[in-house]
Amino acid sequence: MFLALRASELFKAKIKNKVSDKIKAKLKGNSFIQSLRITDISLGEHAPMLHGVRLVKGVTDDLAVTAEFDTTYMGGASVAIECTLTGNIRIPVRVFLGGLSGKLRVRMPSRQWGDMVAVTFAEDPKLTFTVDSTITVRENEIMRGMVNQLLGKITRRMFVEMWVLPAWRTFFLPSMTPSFE
Repeated sequence: MFLALRASELFKAKIKNKVSDKIKAKLKGNSFIQSLRITDISLGEHAPMLHGVRLVKGVTDDLAVTAEFDTTYMGGASVAIECTLTGNIRIPVRVFLGGLSGKLRVRMPSRQWGDMVAVTFAEDPKLTFTVDSTITVRENEIMRGMVNQLLGKITRRMFVEMWVLPAWRTFFLPSMTPSFE
């Protein structure tokens, strides 16, 4: 599945739009960065590894089953962003994802939501982000460091808010309807 998604332009376009919208919402009220546009997404060469599957105790009214996976990722994915600062200064930026290790929870389709899978991390997987920009405003490395640091913090905060409990990311699978008989 990872190899198919890595080559899918439709998947990349949908992810670009979704992530762009989330980042734009986080930038409202920021006086330093005017806008962001995602120009490229690369999933890298390494797929996330899922191992150590456990069922989480507890029964819900809709008979949902929640599984927990020990997850490791070696990193390598990256996102290319065009950042526009105040004053209409455009800076190409690339955000690299480092490795992570954590517990991934998956809520399987249930009686009430037969076409939905929900995913979250049980705790912060300590994913690292490295931001690299090619800013050269009068050879000012301080400005470059400030932009890189701000983008890294925004990206990290957005990841934790979207992917760590209590937040659940929901994926709809319209062709899937489980049978409980």
